[in-house]
Amino acid sequence: MLAIEPVEIARVITPYDITGGARPGTCTWTLDVSDYASLLRGDVTLNNYIESWIGGTRGWLVTIDFAFIEGEPELIPFKVTNLWNHYYAVYGDPTRPIEDLLAPVQVGIAPEVVAAKVKVTTTGHGQGNTGNCAEFCSKQHTVNANGTDFAHTLWRANCASNSCGPQGGTWTLPRAGWCPGDKVEPWEVDVTAQVVAGGTSTFDYSVQAYTNFCCPCNPSCISGATCANCQYDSNGHTEPIYAVASQLIEYRTNPVSGVPGPETRARAWLEQNVPNPLRGTTEIAYVVDRPGRISLSLFAASGRVIRVLVREHAAAGRYAVTWDGRDAGGERLPSGVYFYALDGVGEAGARKMLLLE
Repeated sequence: MLAIEPVEIARVITPYDITGGARPGTCTWTLDVSDYASLLRGDVTLNNYIESWIGGTRGWLVTIDFAFIEGEPELIPFKVTNLWNHYYAVYGDPTRPIEDLLAPVQVGIAPEVVAAKVKVTTTGHGQGNTGNCAEFCSKQHTVNANGTDFAHTLWRANCASNSCGPQGGTWTLPRAGWCPGDKVEPWEVDVTAQVVAGGTSTFDYSVQAYTNFCCPCNPSCISGATCANCQYDSNGHTEPIYAVASQLIEYRTNPVSGVPGPETRARAWLEQNVPNPLRGTTEIAYVVDRPGRISLSLFAASGRVIRVLVREHAAAGRYAVTWDGRDAGGERLPSGVYFYALDGVGEAGARKMLLLE
C-alpha cells in the first residue's frame, strides 16, 4: 500500500479566551494557499489538526472555506516537495541533537522549472528553560541552498496588534514565530538562482547553537539552585521544541498569462505611492470600477512576496492603504527597491517604490 505523505498548507494558532466582554468571540484568518494548487485538485483529503490545552469539554469550532480568485498567474506552482517536517523537534538537548532531524535533503529539480522557493513554517514552544526557550527566545534559523546561506530571525514582536483580540492571558507577549490567535506567516526563501533545471539540489536547515541546562538531560542541574526546576512539569516548565513544516515549491511559466481575450479590459488600476521614496510610511491608492475580489501585495526585487496588504471583496471606488515599511512578521525591511501589484479584478500592472531607512 502506497504511503501518503501529508503536506501542511496553513497554520494558525488557537487564541487565549476570546469570550465575554469586549472580546471578539470568533476570529477569522485569510491565507494564500496558491502554492499548493497542484495538490488541491480532484479528490483530496484535508486534515485539521488542533493542539490545545483548553481542558474539560470545551473546544474549538473551525470552519474552512476556499475562495477562488479570477485571473492567470504569470508563474504556475506545479511541484511541491516536502523537505523537513517535524512537529516535535527538541531544541538544546545534547542527547537528541536537533541537527539529526534537520539533515540535508537532496531534491531532483524538474526540467521545466523557471523559479523556486523554500517555504518554511516554524514555531517555537516550551518555557522555563535556559533563556526561556524555545517559545520566548529569539534565535536565528538558516536555510542553505546548494551552498548559499539564507538567515532568518524567528520572532514575532507585534502580537499586541493581532486582529484576534483582545484575549485573556499573555497573548500580547512576543514569541518565536507566532502570536496567539493569529496565522503563522511562512518564511519564504527565493532559491531560483541556486537550483538548476533538470539537476539535483541539496538543501539544509540549521538553528542557532543552544544548550538547555535546565532539563533532566543535564546531570549537573539542581532544582532551586542552578535552575528553578530541572524537571518538566507540563506547566511553567515544558520541553523546548520547534514545530517545523517546509517545502520546496517549483514554478513553470504560464503560457496564457498576460494574454487578454477580446472582451478583457482593465477593471482596476494602481496609483504611484506617496511619498516615494519613503521613510516611515507611505500611502498606496488604487481604483476599482466594478465589484470583485482584489489582493494588493508587496514584492522584493527578487519577486518574493513579502506582505499582502489587502485581500477582500471590494465595491467600485477609490481606496488607499498605508504601508509602514515592514514585512508580514512586523520586521522593518532594509533600504531598497520594492514593488506592489494589484490582482484579482482584471489587468493591473505593478509599480515600483524606493524604501529608505
